Amino acid sequence: MKCILLLLSLFIIVKTNVHAQPKPLELSINYIHPRNSDGASFLNVGGGFILPIHRFQQKMLVAGINYAYYGNNLPSDSISIKNLHKIAVPILMLWKLNNNYKLSIIFAPSLSSDYLRFSVNNFCFNSAVRIAHTSSTGLTNSFGIGMSKQFYGFQVSPFYQAVIPLGPRLILSGVLPFKPNLTWVINKDNQIGTSIMASTSSFRLSESKGERYVDTKQAELGFFYQKKIVGNIFVRGTIGYSFLNSIKVFEKDQVVPLRIFLYDFGNTRHALASWNERGVGVQLQVFYSLDSVIQ
Repeated sequence: MKCILLLLSLFIIVKTNVHAQPKPLELSINYIHPRNSDGASFLNVGGGFILPIHRFQQKMLVAGINYAYYGNNLPSDSISIKNLHKIAVPILMLWKLNNNYKLSIIFAPSLSSDYLRFSVNNFCFNSAVRIAHTSSTGLTNSFGIGMSKQFYGFQVSPFYQAVIPLGPRLILSGVLPFKPNLTWVINKDNQIGTSIMASTSSFRLSESKGERYVDTKQAELGFFYQKKIVGNIFVRGTIGYSFLNSIKVFEKDQVVPLRIFLYDFGNTRHALASWNERGVGVQLQVFYSLDSVIQ
C-alpha cells in the first residue's frame, strides 16, 4: 500500500485548499529542516488535478482529486506518526451571475489518517462559499468563508482573494490571511517575490493507536522565484523560514468548539505529545495555471 501511495504521489500532488481557486494541475515537494534538528526532519509531498465535468448555461461543475503525504521524522515519537496521508476529492459548482459577479460553492471530503486501517471515522469535510467581483477596470476580488469539520472540531475561516497591481511590475495577490503573495514581474516568463503560507490539518490514527488524532499547524515566510517552462506550465522554487510547525497528538474525545483561522476557542486540551520544530523550508512546485502571471 505504501508503495502504491508513493507512486501515486509522483503524479497527483497538492494540499487541499478550498479557499483559493484550484489550479488544473500541481505537483509539490516541501522539506523542512529544524534549526535544532536532533535528527528531526519533515517531508511533504503532494499534488492534484481538477477538471471541468459538465457545463450548463451559466454554470460549470468541476471536480478533481488531491493527495498529500506527510513524512514526520520526530525525536521521541513513541506514538509513531511518521507517515500520514490525505486524499481529498474537491467538487466545485461555479455560477456566472452576471458580467461582474461569479459565485463558487466548494465541497471537499477527505480521507485523512495514517492509512494503517481504513474507517468511516477517518473522513474530514471541507467547504467554502465565495463570490467574486470584477470591476469596470478589470480588477477582480473575492470574498468568502471556509468551513471545515476536522477531528479537532469545527473551523471557520473568512477570507479575501484578489489581484492588486501596486505598480507597473509589482502585484499583491493571493488569499488573505492564508497565502498572500507580493510578486515582482521581471517579465512574462520570470517573477520573484515573497509569500506567507499558513495551513492547518488533522489526521486520525489507527485503532491500534487508540484512534487518537494529530493536529498540525504550519506557517512559513518564503522567498520564491518562478519561471514559465512552456505554455502555461510553471516551475516555482521557494526558500523560507517555518516559524510555526506545530504537531500535537490528542485523545479522540478532546476537541474544541471552534477554531477561527489557526486560533482555538473554548475547551482546553491536553496533548499526549507535542512538537514545534521551527526551521528552514525548501519547496519545489510544478503547476499549470490559467494565468500568465501566477498569483
